[in-house]
Amino acid sequence: MTALAYLLVLVALLPFVSGHFQAVSTVEPLTVTRSVVSLENFLTYRDAVMTYAEKNPNFTGTVPDAAIATIFSNYIKTGPWTNQVSATQIIVYSSANIGPIGASTLSNESAIASANFLYGYASSGNWVTTSGGIISAAPAYVPAGSILAIINH
Repeated sequence: MTALAYLLVLVALLPFVSGHFQAVSTVEPLTVTRSVVSLENFLTYRDAVMTYAEKNPNFTGTVPDAAIATIFSNYIKTGPWTNQVSATQIIVYSSANIGPIGASTLSNESAIASANFLYGYASSGNWVTTSGGIISAAPAYVPAGSILAIINH
């Protein structure tokens, strides 16, 4: 087949190929809400604190952000997350009521909730599930409305 024949075949296929690319370019972008991004960021922070505590079994106190960065080098903390590690528990929480991913929206994040059951929120001195059930008492230093994860280790 000559170069001219190849060129004619390519020209004949052009309408099909360009139509395909037009269809791809009109695909709707994925909508990700701020609450989902914040919750994912919190859960990643929680995982990093858990990893640090596992690798440093004698550590107690607050795992510093610099140590979190060594575990997940590309992680950027986007919320007021903090933690407290003791000999028996890891407590990860927001240092303020963070609003959009507090009690009213945590329950709406069912895709994340089904895979990550170790979080809830602080309400009236309790650690409460996303569906409103009381798990246990929340530490007094955790502000009401804060997202909260308590892990026994």
